[in-house]
Amino acid sequence: EDTEESSDSLNKKLFAQWLKHRKLKGVVLAFRAAAALYEDDKDRLAQTPARYRILDIEFADYVIAGTFKNAVKIMDWILKRKSKDAKQELPTNFKKWHEIKTLIKWLLQTSIVILGLVVEENLLTMALNSCIPLIQYMDKFQVLQKRFLERCLKLVVHDKESVRFQAFICIRTLAQVFQFPIVDLCMKGMFLKL
Repeated sequence: EDTEESSDSLNKKLFAQWLKHRKLKGVVLAFRAAAALYEDDKDRLAQTPARYRILDIEFADYVIAGTFKNAVKIMDWILKRKSKDAKQELPTNFKKWHEIKTLIKWLLQTSIVILGLVVEENLLTMALNSCIPLIQYMDKFQVLQKRFLERCLKLVVHDKESVRFQAFICIRTLAQVFQFPIVDLCMKGMFLKL
């Protein structure tokens, strides 16, 4: 039965095509499947359609890294958001925001979950670094802003310096982008952690 599942499951070629053709739905669903493998959630893994099922931890890492590297580029392309707009206008102000809002929410939720599951230093540092441009997409999701802040505050006291530094940069960016009321939570959280 395992051989049947692995032949039907997602592979590098299909995932690379989704990235190349900017298929945000496929990329996000593969990202969620990779997170399910890390969670070791058998029920969630069983509910995942075979097309999005990931059975190999190395491939899950590949999907996570590929998604973190390309998700913002794909979302900016869909929104027709230019790089010069990135610092001036939040993504939620663009016309096509509502078309991809649910996928963005899933991506953000899964990113936060992954920050809590990954223990390998390089992958965790890369994930935190990749979350920095995702922060602007949290504009309409205050609950996710708070969860992301909580996760980063836990990582600020991590034993590896590179992880601590990236977590601090994420908190700083979160405070800069959203200011009130999140800046108060950032300052309070940093004060209590340090």
